[in-house]
Amino acid sequence: MEKAVECQLCGSLLLHITWTHLIWNHGITVEEYRRRFPSVPLQSEDFVSSRIDSLTGRPQSFEERYSKSRSGQSYWDSKEGQADSRRNHASLSKV
Repeated sequence: MEKAVECQLCGSLLLHITWTHLIWNHGITVEEYRRRFPSVPLQSEDFVSSRIDSLTGRPQSFEERYSKSRSGQSYWDSKEGQADSRRNHASLSKV
């Protein structure tokens, strides 16, 4: 699993390439970076997996998440994701 992504402009190794890194260090937007480097990921596999784990409350491999997004159905479009969304919304409305 990739622990970091490399900024194609400066070579920095980062968990994810943020808009602040791009604006402050290179003077370009995320959209411009994506146009210049369309096949380069903005987030490391490790970062994506940890975010998914924290949002869903369960471990999920990068491959599992990536295959779902490429199949046209994201986690949040699945029945499981919609149930999580309803649970999260219900818990927030009680606050």
